[in-house]
Amino acid sequence: LHDALPIYVNVVLRVRLIELKTGVVLGSTKLTSHEDVTNTNGAQGTVEAFNTATAKTIKELSSWLNSVR
Repeated sequence: LHDALPIYVNVVLRVRLIELKTGVVLGSTKLTSHEDVTNTNGAQGTVEAFNTATAKTIKELSSWLNSVR
């Protein structure tokens, strides 16, 4: 039997915060989250991994936004 390749999802978000009145870039970042698919029985496991990775990325985005202010 061949070893199965790992299954995972990556969420990558590039963000640039711009002051609308002046057009000045206040900051930019690239946020990445990697999540292994542990439930490989159908699409549900991929959806679960994607949701987890997205939630982590949103949490990182919130922290980043608070640090820029």
